[in-house]
Amino acid sequence: QADYIKALDKLGAEFDNNIYPNLTEFYGKPWEPGIDNDLRITFLLSPLKDSFGGYFSSKDEYPAKDMPTSNEREMVYINASDINNKDFNILKTFVAHEFTHLIIFHKKEKTRNVSEDVWFHESRAEYSSTILGYSNPYTGSVLENRVNNFVENFSDPLGEWKNQTADYGIVAILTQYLKDNYATGMILVDTLKNDKSGIDSINEVLRVNGSSEKFDDIFLNFAIANNINDRTIEDNKYGYANENLKAIKLPIHTTALLGSGSKITQAISLKDWSFRYYKFEGSAKMAKITLSKASTNDVFEVAVIIENSNGTKTIQKIDLNQKETDLYVSGLGSSVRSFVVVPVAINKISNFMDNDASYRLDLTVESVDHVTPAIVSLSSG
Repeated sequence: QADYIKALDKLGAEFDNNIYPNLTEFYGKPWEPGIDNDLRITFLLSPLKDSFGGYFSSKDEYPAKDMPTSNEREMVYINASDINNKDFNILKTFVAHEFTHLIIFHKKEKTRNVSEDVWFHESRAEYSSTILGYSNPYTGSVLENRVNNFVENFSDPLGEWKNQTADYGIVAILTQYLKDNYATGMILVDTLKNDKSGIDSINEVLRVNGSSEKFDDIFLNFAIANNINDRTIEDNKYGYANENLKAIKLPIHTTALLGSGSKITQAISLKDWSFRYYKFEGSAKMAKITLSKASTNDVFEVAVIIENSNGTKTIQKIDLNQKETDLYVSGLGSSVRSFVVVPVAINKISNFMDNDASYRLDLTVESVDHVTPAIVSLSSG
């Protein structure tokens, strides 16, 4: 009992001295004095499933006459069994995460009557541990755990939310990528100030700040970065600045060997905001890449990462505006060591479900002797 009270005192001090002042400085304050007319935040210690560190319920922010299960107070739920059984660094991360949800609810739902997309709600909450310095030391941190979740399940679509570790992995690492390359404060904080949610809110902030990029450009760059992780290429957006994340290099989905006269076909099924890597090696004077959509209306963006014989890399990006698009890479096996085709599906930008539709894309790569006129040819240098 004494150890339990001691742990609670330590957690309370961490909230008062670090979590509350730093997160409210970054994101802003929660609803104060709130529905209960009390500046204090209530933490309810309750037995939860072992996999749950805690949660926030927006129902508590409404009168009980409208929400019968409301506790009518600003509150966060924490797994009581974790107080003595979890590493303190993990425990304080849970508290920070759930407190961030309380803040974001006030900024978007309460103030602007906008229901934030789950994935973006979680992105901000995941980033709270970085704001508070909880990722250092990296070993044993929640960030290290999220990196492992991401590497093991990187094909998990961003918007589709099943509340599984894979879902948290991709949102956490995407937010770290934004931090290193796209002024995360601008994206995470300025999006709280408009009346849009999720991807729409990000695109609005980019537009207001004069950026020529949209979220689909950022996400394609994110997919490229997780294959090469090298910030020296082109505009320095293809990797991580964080030393702890420089080792991320996601596995290739399929590697194929191309030879004279060979033809390789791969049927690809992608959900929105997910990606794959298809690598081609071998020897071909000219490699013809054909990308064929199942439906003209389906929206994909594709990157081709060309590794030259001297070890440098060239990035080419293509919008698949036609039902079928042909591309060419010359000198495979001589001036080019290999190339990786990276498709991303980008049809739906809001109203994500827990089981969204998949989109079909056929990829064919074959060895040919010449380039058809008026077809895009990808330079290797």
